[in-house]
Amino acid sequence: MNKDSKPKVVCFPFVGDSIGGSHRSAILLLKNLDPGRYLPLVVVHEDGPLVSHLREEGITPQFLPLKNIYVGKSKGIVGHLSAIMKTAPTLARFMKRNRVEIVHANDGRMNLTWLPATRYARKKFIWHQRSRYIPSRLTKYQLGFADRVLSISKYCAAPLPNEHDRTCIILDNPFAQNEAIDVDAGSGLLQFDDAFGDENTKVVSFVGNLTKRKRADIFLNAAAKISSDYHHPVKFLLLGADRDGLQDSLERLAGSLGILNQTYFVGFQNPIEPWMNRSDLLLAPQVEEPFGRNLVESMLLHTPVIAADSGGHQDILESGKTGFLVQPDDADAFARTAIQLLTDNDLSRSIADQAFSEASNRYSISNHVNQVMDIYDDLLGVNAPADTRTGSNPVIANE
Repeated sequence: MNKDSKPKVVCFPFVGDSIGGSHRSAILLLKNLDPGRYLPLVVVHEDGPLVSHLREEGITPQFLPLKNIYVGKSKGIVGHLSAIMKTAPTLARFMKRNRVEIVHANDGRMNLTWLPATRYARKKFIWHQRSRYIPSRLTKYQLGFADRVLSISKYCAAPLPNEHDRTCIILDNPFAQNEAIDVDAGSGLLQFDDAFGDENTKVVSFVGNLTKRKRADIFLNAAAKISSDYHHPVKFLLLGADRDGLQDSLERLAGSLGILNQTYFVGFQNPIEPWMNRSDLLLAPQVEEPFGRNLVESMLLHTPVIAADSGGHQDILESGKTGFLVQPDDADAFARTAIQLLTDNDLSRSIADQAFSEASNRYSISNHVNQVMDIYDDLLGVNAPADTRTGSNPVIANE
C-alpha cells in the first residue's frame, strides 16, 4: 500500500427494484474484498426486493432515496439531463460525507446517474457493462468520462463506441464454488421426487424467466422430440418466474405436444443449485444473453449444457469440449444433441468433467476479486501487496 494505508471506500449503488445475475456477481465481489484495502459501501435508492436479499447475505445497505429521480425514470435526453442535474448535488455530498474514493456502478441507470456526480466530486468511476451495450447520444458522451469500462463478455462490449472498444476490460463474473450442496434445500424440491421417478428417470431442465427472448417454447419443442426419440423415462423442468404471462400458453403448447404430464413449471427457485444438481442436462435456448449464469452454474455442478450459439454463450462454452453450441431456435438440433448426451455416458461424463475444470479455474471468486482490486489500485495509484497481485493481463474487448 502507499503511505496512506487506510482502506479506501468503494461505493456500489443500486436502484433496488430487482434482483438478477448482476446483483449476485456484485455481492460476491463486495463480500470478498480485502477489508484491509477496500471497504464496500452499498447504496440502495428504492426499498425493493434487493434490500431483503442484501440483508440475507449479511449486508446492511445505506438507503439513499432520490424520490424516483434518476436516469431511466423518464424518457428522452431532456428527462435524463434533468435527473442528472437534480441528483448530482445530493450524490456528491453523499460521497464527500462517506469518504468515497471509487464508485463502482453495475447497472445502466446507476452508470448514467452517478457518473456526472462522481466526476463533479473528483472521485473515480467504474462503468461495469453487465448487459448488451445500447448506443445512445447520452451513453456515448458519458462513457468518455468513465475512468474504467468493464464488461462481462465480448458480446456485451461489441457495440461500444470505437474509442472504447480497445480499452474495455473483459472481466468474467465470479461464482461460488466447492460448496456442499444440500439436496434438500431447494424449496419444494422434495415434493417432485416421486414425480421425477427413480434414478433411471432423466431430468432435462430449462433455467430462465419466462420471456420471449428466453425461448421456453423452443425448449418445449425440443422436449417433445426428446420424449419421442429417447426410449427411456424423461421429465422436463422449467425454472424461472413468469415475467411476461407466458406460462398458460406454454402449458397449452406442452399439452398439444403431448408432454404436459412430463413437464413441470416450478417458478423462481432460490437456491437453484439443488434443482440443477438433480438435472441430468441443461438446455439453454436463450438468444442474445449478455452472459448466461445458468451455464456456468451447471458446469460447476457437472451438469452438461447445450446452448444456443448466440450472445454471451459463445464466450462461455467451447462446443464439443465443455458443452455444445447449436443453431439458435433449432429445436431439432437441441433434441439430437440432448439424445446423444443422454445415451452416451462416456461423452456426457467427459463434457461434464472438462466443463467443471474450466469453470472452476476461470470463474473463481479469488481471481475475480484480485483482478478488480488490481484495477482499483491502478486507479488510485496504490501499490498492492506483492502476494495479492494476479500477475495476469486484462482481456481487451476486441482481442
